[in-house]
This record gives sequence, C-alpha cells and structure tokens, in this order.
Amino acid sequence: MIFKKFFIVVISLFIFNPVFALDKDLGTSKRFNMHMYKQDEQTICNLYSSPITQSTPYRGKNVKLHITNRPQKNHRHKLSINMGINVNTKKPILVMIDDKKYTFFAYKNFIFPYNKDEKRIIRDMRRARKLIIKIYDNNDKLITDEYSLYGLIQAISVIDRACR
Repeated sequence: MIFKKFFIVVISLFIFNPVFALDKDLGTSKRFNMHMYKQDEQTICNLYSSPITQSTPYRGKNVKLHITNRPQKNHRHKLSINMGINVNTKKPILVMIDDKKYTFFAYKNFIFPYNKDEKRIIRDMRRARKLIIKIYDNNDKLITDEYSLYGLIQAISVIDRACR
C-alpha cells in the first residue's frame, strides 16, 4: 500500500511538473513542423525541417534545420542545424541561401551562424527557395545537404504568435 501511494506521488510529479510539460504541436507549413513546449518554466517555440537531399548515406533522424524563439531569454529566430555527425572545424562551413554565401561555425554536430549575420540570414531565408550546406566530416569527406525553404514565412509567423 505504501509503495502504491509512493508510486502515484512520483508519477504525479512527472505529469504535473512544468519541467516535463508535454509538447504542443503548432502544425505544419509545407516542409516545416512547428511546436511549443515548456522547459524549466520557460516557453520555447521551435520550427524544424529535414533536408530534401543528402549527399551521404543515412545520418539519422536528427539531421534538421531549427529556428527557435525563447521569449524569456529575449531570443528570437535563433538558427541551428543538426548535421547528424561531428563537423570538422578545421575546414570551412559554407551555407548558401539561393545565391548568397555565408560561413557558419560548428560545435560538435551542430552548425550555427555568427551572431552578426543571423538577422540577415533569417531575412534572406524568408526570401529564398533553398538552402544548401557544405561541410566536411572528421574524415575530410564533403557532405552536402539541401533544404527547401517553402513555407518558412508562415512557419515563422506561427512560432512568433505562439511565443510572444
């Protein structure tokens, strides 16, 4: 009996604790999925998309482009891309948005734009049709991923309204 009460209390803590709050699906827009969740009492809204083409064999389901809003931290439109493998930081990381080229930096399996370029990159992504990433893995093999940007404007609008 005591074990049963203890078990119910522990399960209740996980269910009703905001740290473990469930995701709220905000829908899809073309190739983008949007969702909102709470983490440590903070609301986070995120959109993500998978590449339409990859030049290497399957690298897992985590290969995704993310744009995230965290209103409590005053973060809007933070771009990150999970490459699914550790990126060679000694080689250039090139991101092309239609005909415009940008360099990014890597941390483990993620690549990020430099802060000074981020607003311009998001603006260019809204106007563009595709984004192409060229990186090297730790074996110096060139990896190219291509993302469709159709539906991005609507997807950003949805996460902006959800996380004000």
